[in-house]
Amino acid sequence: MINHDYKFIFIRNAKSGSTSIVENWSPGYVVSSKLPDRMVLPGTDTWKHDKNHVPLSHVKQHMDEKKIRGYFKFGFVRNPYDRIVSAYKYTTDWFQYHENSEPFERFQNFIKKLFTTDHFLNETIKYGPQHVFLQGCDHVGRFENLQRDYNLICEKIGVYPRRLTCENKNYAWRYLPKHGWSDYQHKNPLPETKHYTEYYDSETKDLVTRVFEQDLQQYNYDFK
Repeated sequence: MINHDYKFIFIRNAKSGSTSIVENWSPGYVVSSKLPDRMVLPGTDTWKHDKNHVPLSHVKQHMDEKKIRGYFKFGFVRNPYDRIVSAYKYTTDWFQYHENSEPFERFQNFIKKLFTTDHFLNETIKYGPQHVFLQGCDHVGRFENLQRDYNLICEKIGVYPRRLTCENKNYAWRYLPKHGWSDYQHKNPLPETKHYTEYYDSETKDLVTRVFEQDLQQYNYDFK
């Protein structure tokens, strides 16, 4: 997301609260309701993966270097172990609703297909290492302190910091009628809430630790 009036670039890491921030700003507040196309990041049309999540390095290839230096660039990160559990629950529910199927029988299947095969490349890129998306940002906030860090960013760009809501927590598609699936949320209750550590065994923990080694070091996260 880019804003030429407030001169900022928001790099959206998946499952780090980005939807809550975008919804808080739109429409007609920070995001223009009349010219929404102006908010699309340069290079989005050539990004081959999820176009809501485009890395800053790709944006820089499609934007004047001098101009991009004058914009405040920021994004958010989340504990990788927690983030992948959130991605698992979100992705599984999405597939169940839209495809009427369950592609991942267990969390362990999700992890292995995501990071040891080429079957879900889109998801592998989207849910992969966060530093790859945020390299070159002026500020990196933390999902664990979302409202506090959001307030700091709003102060920096000159926007009043309104209270954030959890936009993706209940999966919006559950409340949209679709081919007789309007009661989907009643037949398929939301995934149980457990601490992320309860999803892992030694093998999956080791795999996530390897994949996100730089994230864990750079953003000071661990398994606890």
